[in-house]
Amino acid sequence: MKCWYVLDRPTHCTSLWLDAVAAAGSSQANSESRTKYMIGDQHFIDKHRIQLIESISTVSPILDRLMFKNVITQENYSHIRRKSTSKDSMRELFELGSIRSTTKGKDCLYDVLMELEPFVMDDLKERS
Repeated sequence: MKCWYVLDRPTHCTSLWLDAVAAAGSSQANSESRTKYMIGDQHFIDKHRIQLIESISTVSPILDRLMFKNVITQENYSHIRRKSTSKDSMRELFELGSIRSTTKGKDCLYDVLMELEPFVMDDLKERS
């Protein structure tokens, strides 16, 4: 795999690299967890994106755990933490390549949300 460096935008390179890594691993991740977090042909996280954005009020502990699990980088963490509202932070989290493009990233987010927001997640599961 090649990573192209964009000298005038170093953060863009990181994003390109993460997206390339996400794309490379997505087929393996899809086959590994296809049944565990899928609702029909859609991942739980994708299906309930709007409700999660509206329901989650404390994003920092989620970011802490995702960074510890190497799902997001320190740069992603800092960027999301600078958002003014929890809704903006959650929207930004969902747009990261590691969450948006990979089943493995979505699975990790699901696990973290089950740990930190069990009532929200249980309510969404009941609606599914």
